[in-house]
Amino acid sequence: MSAQRSVRLVRSRAAAPSRAEVRELYLQAFGAPPLNAGVAEAELFSQLYEQALDRSDIVVTLSRTRDRVAGICYGHPWHWHEQTDAWAQQTQDRLPDEAVAFVDGAFAVYLLAVNPHEQRVGLGSALLRTVLSKSECERAWLITTDVDSSALRFYRTRGWWVLGHGADAPDGRPGLVLGWRSATASSRPERRVGSVI
Repeated sequence: MSAQRSVRLVRSRAAAPSRAEVRELYLQAFGAPPLNAGVAEAELFSQLYEQALDRSDIVVTLSRTRDRVAGICYGHPWHWHEQTDAWAQQTQDRLPDEAVAFVDGAFAVYLLAVNPHEQRVGLGSALLRTVLSKSECERAWLITTDVDSSALRFYRTRGWWVLGHGADAPDGRPGLVLGWRSATASSRPERRVGSVI
């Protein structure tokens, strides 16, 4: 088991992990069953990451060991009117109206990935907690594969709940859209991970 790693906010593109580092971490974190991520999926997520680095409102948290990225979490506020791709359209079309309204203006967590050798020591929690705190958003959302996985259990135990299904995940099935609201925000709809909307 690794010692507790420090988490820091990335304040410049120069301090951010490279696209290759994110691709490698993605494969390490999600390549094993039940998620079985492949090279094409890792390449897509690293490309999205690189594009997001150009945004002025991106929030990136990072933990490094001496020789590699131990974990990363990043995202930015989401606004439907900015989205022009088929993935976003499919997500909007599949979500119930209440969920579409919840997501608009909420912080979109694009990626939370932790090297398997660094898992189960609180690093994922620290990365996510820091990125949500620094985002200054009271609501957040993400999309994950709709399978029983440690990732889904991780989010469920941290207060995330099901908003509905979104665009197809790499396994060809609709991705599971989860929502979160800060403790200081007004009460959220009573939805729990695994509930049907």
